[in-house]
Amino acid sequence: MSPDPFSEFSSMKTKLFGFQDDFSSSIQQLHNQLLNARQEFQENINQLRYDCLKIESEMDSLKLREAEIEHCKEKEVTTFEDSKIKFKALQLKEENLILHKKALNERISALQNQVDIKQKQVHIHRQQILQNSELNLQEMLKFEKFLGLSIESIADDVLKFYFINVNPKDYQKEVTFILEIGNHYVVKDCQPTLEACKVKEIEDNFNQRRDLKNFLKDMRSALKDKLIGS
Repeated sequence: MSPDPFSEFSSMKTKLFGFQDDFSSSIQQLHNQLLNARQEFQENINQLRYDCLKIESEMDSLKLREAEIEHCKEKEVTTFEDSKIKFKALQLKEENLILHKKALNERISALQNQVDIKQKQVHIHRQQILQNSELNLQEMLKFEKFLGLSIESIADDVLKFYFINVNPKDYQKEVTFILEIGNHYVVKDCQPTLEACKVKEIEDNFNQRRDLKNFLKDMRSALKDKLIGS
């Protein structure tokens, strides 16, 4: 007796909804991580702004000291012969203050670079989360229907993928792999076992492009080639 197509469709819908729930939970976790990163970023920005204000205050104090030194120089020049040694000392102080001012300006530039880097990191993180949310569920349905794909959640942020219709000599023969779906996608436990360099290549492409359709095609093709060629 052939399987009831409505029962199979209901089973596929249940699996898909389970995957959607797991995936939504993963996206929520990533969203929470982004909120925490934003909070930490804001705290760092506040600290950097406070440091900048302190440096600006020091620079204002340096300007006052420069004015005082300039005043002393003008006063001492009138009696240069009597105060030559003191003049040299004041000149040295002025040079030191110029060096100090330059160092403070460099610190301000370094702090600004840190702010720019952190802003870029937060932007990249946000883009990654947005890309994770754009996985095409219609493509998943096509893979399930035409390529014998099924998905099982085996742990938090861990999915197991099954393919049948791979081996022309045995259409029920399964090939499988495990995908960890945290901040960085990791492919593990391929059956049949794939070369590490091949797994790394597919894994890197998926992490860079976030294209689920091409990722599944690449994994199925690699597993099929390994199965038929073994």
